[in-house]
Amino acid sequence: MEIFDENRAKELLAISGIEVQNDERIVIARDQKAGLVAIMALPRTLLATVEERYGRRAEFTTPLLRTRLCTEPTAWLFLADELIYIKVWSGGKLRMAEVLPRKKTDDVLYYATVIDKRFTLNGFKVVVTGTEAVENDVRETSKLLSKFYKKVVCE
Repeated sequence: MEIFDENRAKELLAISGIEVQNDERIVIARDQKAGLVAIMALPRTLLATVEERYGRRAEFTTPLLRTRLCTEPTAWLFLADELIYIKVWSGGKLRMAEVLPRKKTDDVLYYATVIDKRFTLNGFKVVVTGTEAVENDVRETSKLLSKFYKKVVCE
């Protein structure tokens, strides 16, 4: 049974600080197996282009829907263009999932320190990964975070 109410998607985005503009449409991506839902606001022109080209075959997704088997406390940091996708697991459960802006490596360090205040990351495996386009950023970020946290893994 799904507890997510699509009629409240705009309200949920607003709570997260995202105001849906008139030229945007809300898109909902799901991972049925994991029971996860991601909500995003995308430009209507982009959606029209995708729908024109791919029709009903088009599906939207996000790195936040990626799942991992985490038997130990894990913070997963996925870098993509100017965004960072963060997921934190503890006690076998997902405790946090967030997408934030990222302009430079120091931004990731700042987010890690904020997460550290809540979860004490030295007791966590910190996994840094990302798209091919930001491969150098992934290595640089892993190197920086390893100065502050015990178990940093670059994937």
